[in-house]
Amino acid sequence: MGFYIDRRLVGENSNWKTIKFLEGNGNSKVPIEYNYFDENVSPNNVYQYRIRQIDLDGTIEYFPKIVTVFYQTEENITFECAPNPVVDRLDVNIIIPARDNVKLEIFDILGNRIATLIDAVIDAGTYNVEWNRQNMNMLKIPAGMYFCNLEYGLNKITKKIIVVD
Repeated sequence: MGFYIDRRLVGENSNWKTIKFLEGNGNSKVPIEYNYFDENVSPNNVYQYRIRQIDLDGTIEYFPKIVTVFYQTEENITFECAPNPVVDRLDVNIIIPARDNVKLEIFDILGNRIATLIDAVIDAGTYNVEWNRQNMNMLKIPAGMYFCNLEYGLNKITKKIIVVD
């Protein structure tokens, strides 16, 4: 007799996986508290947990409550754009603390997307991305004010950049 703890990752149509079995203490007239701390999670993911109880006669019962947990990293994202003002080329340096969806784009002052530099799931690490003042049609953009926008998971950071001739 005991309890199985099942977990699944939300958003990827993942199946339930058993991650722990806790031995039961049998029948009792006083409440017994069971605890489990899941150490095998990745930052910036949403997990769901459920409990299956196995009785002495082999009967399986699923507890009706499913718990949803968002585990967020406390690590910071580093996002730097240099040189600023930009003459010919902008170097964008980012440090991503954990694997996640990352989008790095350049917008003009009217909010039009000029270039997409990254749009992918990338691993944790340091990245240096070069932008050579070209739009999506590979044409050199005119001098003016632009915005470099980084989206990482649920985070969004925007830096103002000035392009000069």
